[in-house]
Amino acid sequence: MVSDEIPQISSSLATEIPIEIVSDEEMSLIEAAFSLAFATKRTYNNSSSYCLGDIEDGEWCEKQKEFFLVCGKPKASRAMKVGSARHAVLEEEVITRVEVLVRSAEEHWALKMINFIHGTNQLILDGLTRELPLIGFAEGVCVVGVIDEIQMMKSGDGPTLVETKTRSQNNLPSEPQQRNARLQLMCYKYFWDNLLTQPFPSQLFLELFSLNPDYVLSKEIREFAIQAGAPVQTLNDVLGKYQYVCSMLPGPRDQLLLRYEYQQDQSLIGENEYLYDYDWVTHQIRSSIEFWKGEREASYALENERWKCRHCMYASRCPINTALISYNQVDSSVISKSTVNSSGHLERLACLEDKKIWEVIVTLPKDTRDTHKKCGAYGSCSNADAETLCLCLDEKIFKPVNKESWEIGDSAGGCVRRIPLDCKSGTNGFIKYSYYHLTYSFFSTTNCSCSR
Repeated sequence: MVSDEIPQISSSLATEIPIEIVSDEEMSLIEAAFSLAFATKRTYNNSSSYCLGDIEDGEWCEKQKEFFLVCGKPKASRAMKVGSARHAVLEEEVITRVEVLVRSAEEHWALKMINFIHGTNQLILDGLTRELPLIGFAEGVCVVGVIDEIQMMKSGDGPTLVETKTRSQNNLPSEPQQRNARLQLMCYKYFWDNLLTQPFPSQLFLELFSLNPDYVLSKEIREFAIQAGAPVQTLNDVLGKYQYVCSMLPGPRDQLLLRYEYQQDQSLIGENEYLYDYDWVTHQIRSSIEFWKGEREASYALENERWKCRHCMYASRCPINTALISYNQVDSSVISKSTVNSSGHLERLACLEDKKIWEVIVTLPKDTRDTHKKCGAYGSCSNADAETLCLCLDEKIFKPVNKESWEIGDSAGGCVRRIPLDCKSGTNGFIKYSYYHLTYSFFSTTNCSCSR
C-alpha cells in the first residue's frame, strides 16, 4: 500500500545507515539474484484462449502488459470510452443487436460462431459487415478477436480488412502507434487465412475448453441461428457449420486499410493502405505466445521509444527506468530500497515477503504535475488522460513549440503564441485561469492571472 505520509525514521537510526551507490553491473546481479530467489514459471493466462488485443498490447510494451496482468489495468480513459462508443455506432449502422441469454460455455462459443456465420453471409450479400467475431488457432492456442470492418471490393479482388481508430487530437499518431495498429490488422488477416486454408481443429477446441459437443442449445439461440442461415440443434452442429463457412471464405486482399477519425466531429484525419507482411506478423504472434506461456521474460519498449514510459502508470516501478541505492538497516528483517527513476521521482520500496514483490511506500514528488517544466511555458498538465498529458493553456492562442516532440510525449519545450504579443496595439490583456496547481506548491491550489 502506498502511504501518503513519509515514514518516520529516528535520527539515531538514520545516522547509522551507510550509503552505497551501486553500479549498473552490480544492480543487474542484485536483481538477477532476487528474481532467482523467488523464481517461478509464470503463465499469465490460465485459460485456453487469448485475445488479439493481448498480442497488440505486447508489441507496444510487454513489461507494461505484465504490470497490467499482475497489478491491474488502469481504468479506461475518456478517449477510450469515446472510441468504444463510436465503434458501437458504426456497428449499429449495418447490424441490429439482439439480446440472447447465454446459460453455459457451450452456448457462449456457439453464439460467437453463429455471429461469425451471420456476418460472413452479410458480407457476401451486402458487401459490408462490421464487428465480426473471429476464432482461430496459432501454435496450438485459441485466439479470439473482433474485426472492425470488412468491405467487398467491386473489382472482385477479394474483401478488404479495415481498422478504424479514433483520436482525441486532430492529427495522425506517431509511427509506433501506427505500427501497433498495423499489427492488429495483420493478425486479423493471419487468422482469416488460417481458417481458409486449414480445417478448424474442432476436437482440440472441444478439449481445450472441456465442452460437450452434444450440448443442446436453447430455443432462443436455435431460432437466432435459423435467421443467420444456419439451422442447428447442438454445439457439434454449430462447429460443422463454422467449419464449412470457413472453408468457403473469400481470401482477403494483401492491402489492409487503416483509418483515423477525429473524435470531436468524426471527420477523417487520414487513411493508409499497408501491405500484409506474413513473416513479421508470424514472428510477433509466436513471440507473444511464448511470453504468455511463461517461456521467456517480458521485453521492454525499444530504446528509441522509451518516451512511452511517460504515459505508463507503472513506469516508476519498471526495472528499465530505475537505479538502486542500497543501505543496511538495524532491523535486518525488513528489506527496503530507494530508487530514482528516469523521470526524477524518488521512491521508497519495501519487500513484501508473503507476496514476493516490492511495494512502493512513498513517492516524491507525489503529483506528476509537480515535475519541473513538465509541460513547458504556457503549458498545463493533467493525469486524467495519458494521451493528452500536456496541453497548451488555450489552443486558439498558443501552439506547441515542437509539434513532433509534443506528439511523442516530450512536451518540455512548451507552447508559443500563434500571433506575437503586440503591447502597443492595446488589444492584449490578461485572462484568468482558475484552480491551476503550480509546480512546487505542494499543499495549495492557486488562482492566477496569466499574460494573454
